[in-house]
Amino acid sequence: MAAGANGLNKLAKGEIIVVKTKVTVPQLKGWKGQTKKFAMITAYDVLMASVIDKTPIETILVGDSMGMVVYGYNSTV
Repeated sequence: MAAGANGLNKLAKGEIIVVKTKVTVPQLKGWKGQTKKFAMITAYDVLMASVIDKTPIETILVGDSMGMVVYGYNSTV
């Protein structure tokens, strides 16, 4: 297994393991001050969030209001 600069480790069979660390709100604020670019993607439910969590995307924005449309809920609570 060889570690790459982007945080990915390649296995002999071609599989990829994503090594992620938790990103905090203070870190995001710091990145903004440094004008650091990062990726963020929106997940509309827990299933999509769990799929995205296995990718090298740094941040996931969970937007549960889509559940009102997709699942017919009366509120997001």
